[in-house]
Amino acid sequence: MRARQAPALTCALMESAVSLGLGRRQLAKAIGVSESTIGRFARGERYVRQGSEQWDHSLMLVSVYQALFSLVGGNESRMRDWMTSYNRAFHKTPAESILTAGGLARTLSYLRGMSSLL
Repeated sequence: MRARQAPALTCALMESAVSLGLGRRQLAKAIGVSESTIGRFARGERYVRQGSEQWDHSLMLVSVYQALFSLVGGNESRMRDWMTSYNRAFHKTPAESILTAGGLARTLSYLRGMSSLL
């Protein structure tokens, strides 16, 4: 079972990034890997390393996607608009906020808080 977790998370990460409108450079910075590593993920040549910081950040980014998906009813256009619109809570766009570990955690917390209001 554990052996399947890394490919599954890597696939979910890559699909989440596309849906959120994140490019390879943004995704690499968000999870703390190189752009070439993202290319290897995309080609299925490598997977997110379990138990690592990239694993934790990947889980958070997929959770950001899931929370936002739920809030906008799966509308990818609205998801991308939200990611690229200035947000006063972050003092920047969410796409900029997720580029640091703290910003990624704040973005996830913000979306979870918004979900709890529904």
